[in-house]
Amino acid sequence: MAINLALRSGSVNSSLGFFHFMGLSVPLRSIKYNTVELEKLMPDLQNLVREAGKELMRIYRKEGDVAVELKEDDSPVTIADLRSNRILVDGLKKLDENIPIVSEENKEIPWEVRQSFEYFWIIDPLDGTKEFIQELDEFTIHLALIHKTKVVLGIIYAPVHDKMYYAWEGGGAWLNTNGKNTRLSGHEVDFTQSGIRILRSRSNLDPKTMEYIRNFKNPELITLGSGLKFVQLITGQADYYPRAKTYMKEWDIAPAQIILEEAGGGIYEWSVDEPLDYNKEHLTIKGFRAVSRRDQIGELPS
Repeated sequence: MAINLALRSGSVNSSLGFFHFMGLSVPLRSIKYNTVELEKLMPDLQNLVREAGKELMRIYRKEGDVAVELKEDDSPVTIADLRSNRILVDGLKKLDENIPIVSEENKEIPWEVRQSFEYFWIIDPLDGTKEFIQELDEFTIHLALIHKTKVVLGIIYAPVHDKMYYAWEGGGAWLNTNGKNTRLSGHEVDFTQSGIRILRSRSNLDPKTMEYIRNFKNPELITLGSGLKFVQLITGQADYYPRAKTYMKEWDIAPAQIILEEAGGGIYEWSVDEPLDYNKEHLTIKGFRAVSRRDQIGELPS
């Protein structure tokens, strides 16, 4: 039984490794995955994400106008989000029922429960819902495995292009497309030169970020939706992705964290040179700097 609902009355006995909710005792995984075990998870996870991607594409290509509702934060949700979410949640339950699931489309698990999780899945069944609705082809599926506060495995899948970016701790970062796996790595950037390629959000531009970008000489601004922005940094298509202010959630960023790190880059706090931590009390990421090479984080303007 996976824990993917609003568990307001649940509690965790971490010494016994059980989650207690409404009279049920659910075992939680407490044995640490090693690199080999993480790699063994990948084929099943990739198949699962592709299955969800096929459902998204079926709706995207055939169902015409997609009914849109607004969530409490006024962000849109569609039947595509919900169907993809169901496929991912059901598949993850079958894979390992002892790992809880945190998803954008499920009600949030309270902090007093989450803080005791040794491992949990975090998923965004449709990142870039606005782009999906506008038929811009710039949407992705996100899946990550968190160990305490660190991401140890991640997948970003772009169904329109059938490109799957993935990584696991100690295993490198990879792109799978057309049946071929290609290892990914970051590139060195001269942040003082003119025309560096800086990514910005298509849907959520904020004045503070745009003001910060003025620190660079004649930057080339690349506008893109969803998690596709992050992977541009390790495919040679962009140089830097800053967000001074954002309301993005952990599920928007988590898989990109491990993918960039395993490629030699990283995603850092806005104000300090420290990688993002996950499973915080509040799941909103307030700001970040994503770089192609982590050894260059100190070269960025403040």
